[in-house]
Amino acid sequence: TPSALPDIAPEQAAFLPLEDACNMGFSDEVAGDGKGGWTDQGDRNDLRQMTPGDKILGGIPFRVIDPAANGGASCVVVSSNPKLKFPKSSDPVKVEAKFKTLVFLHASAWTPETGAVGKYVVTYADGTSLDIPLESKINIADWWGVATAKMPEADCVWTAVNGQSVIGLCAHAWTNPKPDVEIRSVSVESVHDAVIGLLAITGERVSP
Repeated sequence: TPSALPDIAPEQAAFLPLEDACNMGFSDEVAGDGKGGWTDQGDRNDLRQMTPGDKILGGIPFRVIDPAANGGASCVVVSSNPKLKFPKSSDPVKVEAKFKTLVFLHASAWTPETGAVGKYVVTYADGTSLDIPLESKINIADWWGVATAKMPEADCVWTAVNGQSVIGLCAHAWTNPKPDVEIRSVSVESVHDAVIGLLAITGERVSP
């Protein structure tokens, strides 16, 4: 199966600073309390198998935030489900640079079989913005099923086993249609009861 991800030279890669937008960690001790980690489902069904630091996943360099160095928060988690204690949309991730490609390390939970689960909103320095639609089994998949999901616009790049299931994350590469305009910020917004979890964004710089 051909990869959905580009080849990004290490010197062209830049890690976007997610720290201020993060609202959850990886480990969850108490289910349903709106605190702790990942999907807030308790210590047998969280993402504690993910280790922080710089790593190559699916051939893409990513920087996974250390929750211990960021007030316990290492990922951005949103959902429109009123029964869950997550915001519908994230705080903006400041970019303030030009990129020709952005690669998102993410997964979803309580995911519909098909259809929209959310979107990334890219805001440019010229005042315009555009949406990157997130669609189930197109460019994102459920963390419980991503290891076997066939996605035309994403690759499964990380798998592990937690207390309940084989879990995983995928990477989706988006080609910026306006590489000559500075991207001011990126945010993630839920449009479905599904949860969206974002761990990292890597940008491919515009070559000088």
